[in-house]
Formats: sequence, structure tokens, C-alpha cells
Amino acid sequence: MIESPEKLNVVRIAQGDAYISDLHRTILDAAHRPRLVGGAEVLAGAFAAAAPHLKPDILIAYARRLGYAAALGAERR
Repeated sequence: MIESPEKLNVVRIAQGDAYISDLHRTILDAAHRPRLVGGAEVLAGAFAAAAPHLKPDILIAYARRLGYAAALGAERR
């Protein structure tokens, strides 16, 4: 899948000649495509490890900007 420039620019952090994501963006990307990170079990473990450092308001803001509808499902009800 090729990401749009708009999605690529959401929380990109310069690291030398490359760009990296912060923890919130990484978790959302993994949730959006769990097969790429090893499946639901790996995603659950990553989320559990990251949970103490995640802020719900940041996750929601990023999910909105990325268009990750599943992450916003509870908000739309």
C-alpha cells in the first residue's frame, strides 16, 4: 500500500536522512494493519506495553488526521 503524502506527514520526526513516527502513530499504524506486525497477539502485547505512555486525546487526534475510521468507531456512536 502506498501512503498519501498527507498521511506520511502526520507526525513525522526527522532522524538523520529518514523520518520516524512517535509511539502514538506507531500503535495506530499497527492497529490499522495488524498482519504487518505479526497479528493480533503481537499487537495486543505492543499495546499493553505502550499503554502507560499513550494519551487517548493524542490517539484520537492522530486517528482523525489519518482517517482510521475503526479507531474512531466508539466516538461516532
